[in-house]
Amino acid sequence: QKANAMWVWDSSPINGKWALKDRASKVMAIFSGRGIQKIYAESDPKYKSCLEPVDLFDFIFEPQGGGDLDNHLFTGQMNIFKTKTELVEGANAGYYDKVQVGKLLVANETDTKQPEDQYQNKTSRYSIYGLDPDINNYVGEAIYPLTELYTTYLGKRYKVVFDFKTGIWLQVKEIKEVFKSGRHPYCSWATHEDYFQFLSKAPVDDVRLVAEATKIIFNQALDNIQKRNWHMRAYDADIFPDPSQLQWRPDGLVKANNLSGKSLQQGLYTFETPDNTQITVNMITFMDNFLGAKTGITPGSQGGADANDKVGIYYGNMQQVADRLGLYNKSYSECEAQLGIRYLEGLEEHLTEDISVKVQGINGIMDWQEVQKSDFKFEKFPEVNVESSTSDVQMDEIKKKRRETTLAAIAANPILLQGYNENWIRRELLKNGEYTDEQVRVAMDKMNDGNAEILSEAAIAIKEIISGGEPKENRGATTGFIQKILDYEIDHDLKPDIAKKLRDYAQAHVKYAVRNMLKSRPQPQIPQEGANIPVNEPMTPQGQTGAMSQNITNTMTP
Repeated sequence: QKANAMWVWDSSPINGKWALKDRASKVMAIFSGRGIQKIYAESDPKYKSCLEPVDLFDFIFEPQGGGDLDNHLFTGQMNIFKTKTELVEGANAGYYDKVQVGKLLVANETDTKQPEDQYQNKTSRYSIYGLDPDINNYVGEAIYPLTELYTTYLGKRYKVVFDFKTGIWLQVKEIKEVFKSGRHPYCSWATHEDYFQFLSKAPVDDVRLVAEATKIIFNQALDNIQKRNWHMRAYDADIFPDPSQLQWRPDGLVKANNLSGKSLQQGLYTFETPDNTQITVNMITFMDNFLGAKTGITPGSQGGADANDKVGIYYGNMQQVADRLGLYNKSYSECEAQLGIRYLEGLEEHLTEDISVKVQGINGIMDWQEVQKSDFKFEKFPEVNVESSTSDVQMDEIKKKRRETTLAAIAANPILLQGYNENWIRRELLKNGEYTDEQVRVAMDKMNDGNAEILSEAAIAIKEIISGGEPKENRGATTGFIQKILDYEIDHDLKPDIAKKLRDYAQAHVKYAVRNMLKSRPQPQIPQEGANIPVNEPMTPQGQTGAMSQNITNTMTP
């Protein structure tokens, strides 16, 4: 929970803006087939985790390395721009070699951003929008396009940072001196995986041919409409001696001869152009449906499903789409898991100060807890799971529908119901409604008042006790209030004196919980005069209070 909370904090829009960078990676993958991200942590001057999308045109990889980036003998990135000030600060901090930085500052100095790309693929993007990147590349001080390379030499992996133009190196270190785990910071995923090729086709490659054909057919349809609006015609020169008068003009007059006795209709013939609009519509619809069937991008997945479709057909189509898109999603999920692994390693290596994060307690209430470097020892984490993908959500919806149908059939049949645990059925119905396990537990526990407000007050009291304070007694306490305090004491390794204070504080609220429970129960009716009163049922509130108090004490005390 602490690791997840730190991930949420580091990736938030006010910190790392990781969602924005993830979308940039996906856009790149749509057009190139590859999404590439770089993740690393730093602790100078304080902890920070960084995620950066990497342009494929800047990325360096081994052409024969295959689809798995970890198998490449070298990988890296070009066009990492550093100003003169940044190089000097890096040298003073020991990140770059001071002597080598001095050599670079003497050998090459430019105050414009000039990407190193022999084929100009990257800069050609700007020309599409009518922009010239060379016009506004002045930055005000000397700036250098560095190259960062992770390469293998004599069986060891090294990190090398150098200037591309001059070849002057600034940093050469074994990778374990930079990243304790020995992993390079790049993670990549493919839309169409090929284990033997790093580069493979992109989603636009599936669409491009159909888009070109659609454009041609649509343009021909426009030409057809224009031909039908402006027909070619033949005329009889004996009847229409001046053909220029046949062109349309407002209130136009046309000189015509009738010497041969022919009618005007006989003197003019129109060449008809057949209407191909329906053929065009049918062709475009066919290609759209064909593309959707092959790629999984159907009207249903785009939110345009036919309202007349039956539920079974709808869920069947959804499952097919999930299966097809799930293949794309596997590579992305594995890349996200690699990001998670590197993120945990960065926490373990660079988290220097204690940070408070919000985590969900066992009663479903959010609580602030301190995280420390020791919390993120990588061996504590058996695996990293990636959740919330679109295809997984679709498959979950299909499973929920099946469970819902089964549970409804059991609940509607009294004979079947006798053979099942009714509490289990209720619990499964709540889970199917996307209630959390904690919310289900509170809902199923009739004796435990799970009011969120009172549980929040219990969390505040716990924090005060741990901080050395003495919170006031809470007259609105319930059994849930007491249970939260006792559960916290059980689930955390606390000092003996703090644990005793929590137990004593919980015990002091038993009387309030009993009183509040009695208030919430229906009051007994006073019998009419002459009515039969069962002698075996105690009528004294004192007796009820004593028994209930003892029962709560036995239940809540660990």
